[in-house]
Amino acid sequence: MDDEITVLEDGEEALAEIDAADRGERTMPRLVLLDLNLPKVDGFAVLRSIRAREQWAHVPVIILSSSCWERDIRECRELGATMYKQKPIDLTGLMDLGKELNAMLAAQMA
Repeated sequence: MDDEITVLEDGEEALAEIDAADRGERTMPRLVLLDLNLPKVDGFAVLRSIRAREQWAHVPVIILSSSCWERDIRECRELGATMYKQKPIDLTGLMDLGKELNAMLAAQMA
């Protein structure tokens, strides 16, 4: 089975996709990569919405942010983020993140 990657432009689109998955119009994602600094609706609100839904409890939500502020990291943990990662600044960091996410998905499938 091939995995499909859906890229959304802003928090409003993310909330609409979440609602569509709840209604069975979209497949539930195996993983959500979420930026905090989304236009229209920020990533904190999207994370709150995801974690407020029982059927999303098993979906890992990885925060990818340029922020290294402890208050952002703490709030994401309190809201139920699975992991908080700073966005990689180079190709090596990006490749390492890809390997880590791949391992997480493989473990989830096992």
